[in-house]
Amino acid sequence: MTMNSRLAFIGLCLLLFGCDVIERPQIDFLHTYDQGLYGPPPAFFSASANMIFQKVLIEDFTGHDCGNCPRAAIVATEQAEDYPGKIVVIAVHAGGLAVPTVEYPEDFTTAEGELYFAQLAQPYNPVGRINRSPDRTTSLFDPEWPDIISDRLVEEPTAIIQMVANYVPENNHLNIHAYTEFVKAHVGRTKIQLLITESHLTGVQLDYSIEDDPETSHNEQVVEDYEFEHVFRGAVNTPYGMVG
Repeated sequence: MTMNSRLAFIGLCLLLFGCDVIERPQIDFLHTYDQGLYGPPPAFFSASANMIFQKVLIEDFTGHDCGNCPRAAIVATEQAEDYPGKIVVIAVHAGGLAVPTVEYPEDFTTAEGELYFAQLAQPYNPVGRINRSPDRTTSLFDPEWPDIISDRLVEEPTAIIQMVANYVPENNHLNIHAYTEFVKAHVGRTKIQLLITESHLTGVQLDYSIEDDPETSHNEQVVEDYEFEHVFRGAVNTPYGMVG
């Protein structure tokens, strides 16, 4: 794991918002805020026209022993680059191909990620979910992602979220405040999920995009210093979120 990594704090509720940068904190997930220690939560929220736009979530289910997974990661990255600020990528390391081994020692799996992986109708690597739509069991292969993302981006958002993530090193605390406002009528129960991803991590990855021919050995397709982006690290407020 690199010494300087980036943590993104992601709020999910049809629209997604927010990130911060922290250098290698120890993350303990607590679900209460100590007002006696930090004072009242910051009171802010100012909706404006330029904040109201659709965002799309890509959950990329991946593993370091999955040779086709780097290809899917490239698709997700390209989509984020094509639609700046509108795509949120989460790389969920889960399943048998994500299990640490002697050859692939890094452990990027999480209990929550395994729960999400088990929800899939086709729990393979690589597959993805786009906005968990039409439901959380939907499994999509990476060539399908761009067209679906294009369709989702033209949809009208239901809600907007602002979020502040503040790490307090002297107390080793991470405080996350999320503010949600519905911008159109919504029926039914809504849950807010706060998830954490981390980027710029290095480790071992099998990569079939390296030229595969009779002259290329398996060892030549194992990248020792592969850079992992958007790695899912955990859910702050339970794997399934909390009712907003």
